[in-house]
Amino acid sequence: MEKFYKLFLNKLKFSYDSFDRIVVNGYIMNFHKAKSLNYYFKVILGYRFVNQKLLLAITKKYNQEIESYVRTHHLICEWVENSVRKEKLVAKYRSAFEKRNKFGVYYILRSKENESTFRVSRPNQKDNDPDNFLCKARKPFGHYYFYIHDKVLGNMCIRIASYLPFKVTVYLNGHSYIERYLKNTYGRKSIYRKRDNAFLNIADIDKLLEAKAHFTEELIGERIDYWLELIGPNLEKHPMRYDYFIDQIEYCRNFIFKSHSYLSDLFRRSCELSLQFVSTDNIRQIFGSKGKDEQISKSYTRNENGYHVFKSWFKRSSIKQYQKFSNFLRYELTCNNLPDIKIKKSLQHLPQVKQKAEEVLDRYCETEALMMNCHSAVDYFTKHSRPVMVGQTKISAIHVYQERMNRLLEMLLHDNRSIGEWKSMAVRRKILVDFHISEQDYSRNQVIYDIRKLRAHGIVEKIGKYNRYRLTSYGVKVALAFTLMRIKIYGPLHYSLFETQPDNSIPTGSKLERLYRQLDADFNEIQAYLAGETLHHKHQKAA
Repeated sequence: MEKFYKLFLNKLKFSYDSFDRIVVNGYIMNFHKAKSLNYYFKVILGYRFVNQKLLLAITKKYNQEIESYVRTHHLICEWVENSVRKEKLVAKYRSAFEKRNKFGVYYILRSKENESTFRVSRPNQKDNDPDNFLCKARKPFGHYYFYIHDKVLGNMCIRIASYLPFKVTVYLNGHSYIERYLKNTYGRKSIYRKRDNAFLNIADIDKLLEAKAHFTEELIGERIDYWLELIGPNLEKHPMRYDYFIDQIEYCRNFIFKSHSYLSDLFRRSCELSLQFVSTDNIRQIFGSKGKDEQISKSYTRNENGYHVFKSWFKRSSIKQYQKFSNFLRYELTCNNLPDIKIKKSLQHLPQVKQKAEEVLDRYCETEALMMNCHSAVDYFTKHSRPVMVGQTKISAIHVYQERMNRLLEMLLHDNRSIGEWKSMAVRRKILVDFHISEQDYSRNQVIYDIRKLRAHGIVEKIGKYNRYRLTSYGVKVALAFTLMRIKIYGPLHYSLFETQPDNSIPTGSKLERLYRQLDADFNEIQAYLAGETLHHKHQKAA
């Protein structure tokens, strides 16, 4: 992380680490084994025969309990297809609960999904055969999705299977928990600004770190148990105790920049370099584990919001980096199988997951800092080629091909005017003399209009109440780009590219010309590399 902060510390507003999406599976103690379930029915409950009617009766009882819960709390429970985006369907109900600061179940969905369950095995194909027993199977059956606004964990979803062994899947979000913690601890005053699953601003970063420290495995298990007592199944003569295991977990490192002016171009360039230079050995070192080459891959794509995403896969885990909004950069570790990073799946190992995720992201940020320490393709000519609004007035753009504007910038940059003050008419007289222009070709109104345009774009500033102006520090850079770089750098490059290149076999006594020839050779190599070619010859050193 030292290299990353060395590059961007003065450009960062703040940064923080947090759990994001967490998926937890819950299993009734000993009910995930067929032998234990056979023992429960035949020994504890005393049923001589185990048949399909017995299993359906338990499911029917649970369905009736849910129907009673729906009527009591005046909820909506509807069937949906698996292809429907459930989060989008319940979004308006969730926002209504949040605005009214209400807590509890606000929506219930049902869907038919394939899941591991049990079936009755009949040796003699008879329901009244005492040798019938249960065995593992996989088949489609109904599942309930309970969407909850919890007073501690925030927004969460609990999926409960309506058929034995009543597997539970809980969907949590670490950002939602942090938001609830800040509201519960410091009241409803606005000490932060949150959008989607990202904090864009916060008055005191220590409060966010404090909330992160209180997000523990004991708290998660306690809140899940609380809701399962209300909406979970009840079995006769058997305690409904669940064991929880992490199925999927996302841990992210977030960087919020002060400005968005250069982040998009720089990040896109770093993604392109990462695709080329981050190797399979680098990914193994980042994850700190061994893996076969076919288990490691990388990709560079664009998401639905148009932002660039670089993603590296290691077995069933991955790291992706992407820009979120205009000034938000996120590095996110997603693990679908904790043994990939040498950690067991039990929820009790959440602290080890956090420690390991921070170590992986530290190594990843160190690697990406090398990629982001590069030149990015930032086109400031395009930035000033768009009009700007000053109050209700639209000020026209500045274009590189405007000869009048280039003359004015060149005059302001030379003759020590970049560090001094000047009047508009004095600059006009200097331009008329140096460029041999008649007074009709550059009138007093035109120079006043040009200076007004430069002020609107932040290139010059007015001093006090008098008609005196000077270049801003940003304006000096713009003047250099529009004059010296356009004439002294782009001009010779364009001549070599579109007209002809000098013959390197003929020596030159000019040091500046030797540098231009070296620049031509570098430019040819870049052009060939981007075209997919390879230059086998070395640069010819200018004589």
